Amino acid sequence: FDKVAKSMGLPYPGGPELEKLASICASGEEALKTYNLPHPLKGQDNCNFSFSGLKSAVIRHIDAIEDKDFTRENLSGLAYATQHVITDVLTDRVSHGLDALKKAGGKDLVVAGGVAANKNIRAALEALAQKNDIRFTAPPLKLCTDNAAMIAWAGLEKLGQGMVDSLSFKARPRWPLEELMNKNA
Repeated sequence: FDKVAKSMGLPYPGGPELEKLASICASGEEALKTYNLPHPLKGQDNCNFSFSGLKSAVIRHIDAIEDKDFTRENLSGLAYATQHVITDVLTDRVSHGLDALKKAGGKDLVVAGGVAANKNIRAALEALAQKNDIRFTAPPLKLCTDNAAMIAWAGLEKLGQGMVDSLSFKARPRWPLEELMNKNA
């Protein structure tokens, strides 16, 4: 959301701004016809996530909008289509995750971080959980701002395996979870 919002010239944090812009779209149906955006990995039989190509597609649409038409109202359709695609792909990917969760005996879906602040995504995932007889949990909206829950969970998993780091490690902004569980990382 933040990357797409930035490309639309919206202020940071972009997620809430894009959601606000999408909410003023006059016709969601028309927006989806006008802005045919990719649905990366949708329908694949796995739990992988990727939004590769979505930002590029949005930027191509922005570049095609003439300066005189570059208005908040005109961008609202693109914001609506973007939010719709992200919600659709997330719901599809999480549905595969819920299948795996149920097979493992799990009963809870926890949605946290900035994505849980988006009311459309939150409602779609809550409905998906309910449909699958899975308990849905999400923090209050005011606490859904970053990836703190995921970072804390990764730390808890490491601690549970007796892995304790000194404070001398080098911080990395993108650190794959698989590497975090490696004692040499």
